Amino acid sequence: MRRRNDVAMAPTLRLVSRLAPPPSLAGARFLPKRVVFHPRGRYVAATCDGTLRVWDLDEGRIAWEREEVVDCAVVPESGELLVVGWFDASLVSFERGELIRTILDEDEEEEEDVGELTAGVVTSDGAEIILWDAARGPMRYATSSGAELGAAEADTTGDDDRLDDDDRLDDDDRLDDDEPPLALARSSEDLVFTIHRSGIAVVADVVLSHHAFSYGDAKPAALVVSPRDRLVTWLDDGSCLTWRIEPAPRDFSAGHPEWKYDHAVVDEAAPGRVIVSGYGLPAHVWEAARGSVVGAVYMPADEEGQAARPLHGAVLHAWPSSMALVDLESVSLIARASGHVVGSVHAHGFDGGAFLRAIARGGARLLHAAPSSHRAFVHDPTSASQHALAELSAEGTGGITALVFADEAGSLVLLGCADGSLRRHRIPDAAGRDGRPLPVAGVTIASVGAVRSLACIEHQGVRLALVGDTTGKVRYVDVERAVVVRTLDAGADPVVEIVTSLDGSRFCTRTGGGRIRMWDVGGTCTGECVEPTARALVLGTEVVGMIDALGQLVVLEPSPAQKT
Repeated sequence: MRRRNDVAMAPTLRLVSRLAPPPSLAGARFLPKRVVFHPRGRYVAATCDGTLRVWDLDEGRIAWEREEVVDCAVVPESGELLVVGWFDASLVSFERGELIRTILDEDEEEEEDVGELTAGVVTSDGAEIILWDAARGPMRYATSSGAELGAAEADTTGDDDRLDDDDRLDDDDRLDDDEPPLALARSSEDLVFTIHRSGIAVVADVVLSHHAFSYGDAKPAALVVSPRDRLVTWLDDGSCLTWRIEPAPRDFSAGHPEWKYDHAVVDEAAPGRVIVSGYGLPAHVWEAARGSVVGAVYMPADEEGQAARPLHGAVLHAWPSSMALVDLESVSLIARASGHVVGSVHAHGFDGGAFLRAIARGGARLLHAAPSSHRAFVHDPTSASQHALAELSAEGTGGITALVFADEAGSLVLLGCADGSLRRHRIPDAAGRDGRPLPVAGVTIASVGAVRSLACIEHQGVRLALVGDTTGKVRYVDVERAVVVRTLDAGADPVVEIVTSLDGSRFCTRTGGGRIRMWDVGGTCTGECVEPTARALVLGTEVVGMIDALGQLVVLEPSPAQKT
């Protein structure tokens, strides 16, 4: 067993699926009396109040169920499931529930002293089945043939799976006495999981680390760990949650408390790298697989010979050859290979970084607006002119709350507004040619809840806006047809951030309450966690991370090189 000093952080739990109870049992309690796993860990069977239910954990669904069942057990190696009814017992396929062999059939049993069955187990070698008969006591049966072998010894109740005395928590490591654990389970990696009314706590070798999850009025009520170290929990509303037990988040900046980041992007030149920046720091380049800094980018020396200095703002985007940086006095494009500034604009009206901004991926156009203002500006940092190319109006909307470029060239802009309107603005090629911002009127293409976040993706040739609102909804809006085509539920709190991967295959949402959900482009939730300290997200094809409240970079999902 690992000792306390060897454990830096407890593993985390990532929600795989929520298995709701069938409609006929909605709101009913399904708190299992017996839980058994298939040897390969994909299926779990549980009994409660005469009902046997089997879940397929990989597909996140109930595989099958059966009534009038008092107990169940699994045969080692073969994975056959023993199903014990009131007066009968049989071996069935764990996956589909198909009958394999009858062990005891009440219609064929002629003995008058046969009583009601109360439990059943399989011996560790899988050769015998023990059935508890209320009239005769424990009786032995051959697993291979179902033949009765006679009475069993009274001490065949199986191994005691309680924790050894050496594994008990010290007084200093226990939770507060006013919140005793409701249940506990132990994984093969010496990890102990306890469940409390406030959520789930993870104990790794008596080093306690809380990971609390709230699900409204539904509270965790039972839990078990599968052979593949997958945690399964039951809520008191009858639903079931499955979790993957994963390594602790990699807090890359833990050894450098002076580094306080505020923004992060994935490097397009190397999707496994994350570029982060903060006030008074260079842009650090982190290698996700190695968990170390592999480079840094400073503002280069100016024409007057001033030495290279740290940045005073955030990275907006990073291309294979250059990156866009926000500084308190200018927005600059820096070529990393040469370290030269390729273009910049004066950031007049930028209030110390407290502004909305976006940059076009395929060009050098910058979009910015002060929060809740009614005007947004489009700049070209590579232009000799310091004037904006275009001025976009959002009068009568309650103010701009989110903005994004909807194309790579930076000629199509979407503005989200406080009144729930989503506005589309097309920037003409002639914008800014006379040295003055060109006024560009927009059209409302959708009316949704008050907009808090925006992103844009392409799916099957259709350009879609992802619109997060204050009610926790994310809507797909077809930008050209101006229609809402899908609505997703990202949580109960406002959706404050939406980030997309470089290849457009997936995106992440973050709510004000810290619920982070991963989605594929088709709108299927593929992962979820709760990180109340998250301030900003970063998403690539190989890495998912966040900036926390301490300004530190934390990787939530490792690159493929780290996965086993």
